Amino acid sequence: MNRHQPRVSLITPCYNGEKFINRFLDSLLEQDYANVEFIFINDGSEDNTETIFASYRPRFEAKGWKVDYIYQPNKGQAAAVNQGLKLFSGDYVFFPDADDIMYPRHISEKVAFMESHPEYGMAYCVVDAVNEKDIGRVLYKMDNSASVDNLFDNLLKRRNISVWGSVSNIIRSQCLLQAIPSRQIYEGRKAQNLQILLPVAHCCKIGMLHESLGKIVTREASHSRIRQSLQERREELADIYLNTLLALNDNIANKSRYITTVFKFFPDESELRQDMSLNIYLMRVIPFIKIKYKHNKINVYVLGIPLFSIRRDLMKG
Repeated sequence: MNRHQPRVSLITPCYNGEKFINRFLDSLLEQDYANVEFIFINDGSEDNTETIFASYRPRFEAKGWKVDYIYQPNKGQAAAVNQGLKLFSGDYVFFPDADDIMYPRHISEKVAFMESHPEYGMAYCVVDAVNEKDIGRVLYKMDNSASVDNLFDNLLKRRNISVWGSVSNIIRSQCLLQAIPSRQIYEGRKAQNLQILLPVAHCCKIGMLHESLGKIVTREASHSRIRQSLQERREELADIYLNTLLALNDNIANKSRYITTVFKFFPDESELRQDMSLNIYLMRVIPFIKIKYKHNKINVYVLGIPLFSIRRDLMKG
């Protein structure tokens, strides 16, 4: 191990990865960077994920990597990420998924960029989008350079945002701990990337590497592609946005403003019933936030106290 290299922590959750985990682990073995802490969380897999990972572990350790394997009962990716957040010790951290593919200089190029740009708390690289049926064929380049300068605002307004996998970024640990000092994100069943991106983008300047350093593989059976009703998707995303924004290290006035912004642009008019109510629960028991949409008006309450009210017809860009 080169002791002069900054340490990089990789935190990877995985559920039932036996059909794709080999190509991900093979791409890690090809990395030319030595000082790596690899934290792998098995989220209650019911296949051969554990056996496959165990067969690779000696090869990672032979590279000089520090390897932590954690098993938890199935709770979802955000809960798995929280396991890694409690443990990581690197100077930099990112969260590749177990079906991603990283090109050999993926880590070293990201670290070199961050070391030469200390003003950035996080940076993104371009990645190639591929389909699992033909991973050699690049469908398109995922390059959202237009979103980087105002990422927090863009996330709130759902503007200039495509689906970026977490393998695209690298976060300076100092920035991550400033954004999430509790080392804990809200344990929604999806969108763990958003739960990390929002607080980091809130407090850190973000850079962009204009080089493709990996592949994101689209899988028909992936969690993000499981069919849900429009109502279920809306409620799930609203739940994650609100809990993540409420946890920001900011005052209540700004949090209220951010929540208002989210509801100006989310959900679309077609997704709203004429009369609906959504409860966000504290500790999954106490109805902490209530969102009511009635007669063209959205009302948000915290513990029964009105937080804000806004007319739907005024919610335009």
